[in-house]
Amino acid sequence: MGARVTLVDRGQEPRRALRFTFGAAPPVLVVLSIEQSARIEGRPAVTQPRIDVRLALEIEKVTPEGDAMARYRVLSTEASAPPSTGLDETRAALLSIERASVPVIFTARGDVAVTGLLSVDDGGPSAAGILVFDVLRDLDAPLPFEPVGVGARWEVQPDHGDAATFRIDRLDDSGANIHVERRALAPAAAAFLTTNEGALALHFDRVVREAHLVMRARATVSAPNLPSQPVLVERVVTMKSAP
Repeated sequence: MGARVTLVDRGQEPRRALRFTFGAAPPVLVVLSIEQSARIEGRPAVTQPRIDVRLALEIEKVTPEGDAMARYRVLSTEASAPPSTGLDETRAALLSIERASVPVIFTARGDVAVTGLLSVDDGGPSAAGILVFDVLRDLDAPLPFEPVGVGARWEVQPDHGDAATFRIDRLDDSGANIHVERRALAPAAAAFLTTNEGALALHFDRVVREAHLVMRARATVSAPNLPSQPVLVERVVTMKSAP
């Protein structure tokens, strides 16, 4: 939150100011799906079990500034078998977040701040909880102050996290489809590059956001007496309203 937003292109006419208007509403059911794989160049990919997390998203309070104090509650989880192993371990990890919840702030400007980690006890967050936390943060989409139209582009530089570029592909009174690109480069010594690209569907009168995001990470790893090898990691995230 508090990210610096720089408008690059105002887009086509007609243009409008983009703001969210939140009000009291019943909980919305969403399904978060995560698929991950990794491979060393020249070798077959290792695919992890697909994760499906069913969540209830509810508004707890709307502030005088128009921001929504909301909460994701985990209703159920499931892991589906991929070609490789690890299904039992993944299902066990998912049990650690069932019945857990995490507070989230949605601002009228489009910011999303996840203000806690998914945990049901004092044992600290699990790997599954941290993964879901990271995914929910990628729903962040700070909007420009100026009126914009289809084709508008803006850049976002947060105080913490990855810089991003956004583009409007569809816009009407009800919402917008936005293309997003994030890129993070670790220190040169780490030889680590991460990109995150995809689409967000925003509804200006609702907190729920639908998403399809693809994260790709490339790292160079080495071990004693072995040459350095590039490792490629891909994560595909889909969030959609549940039937």
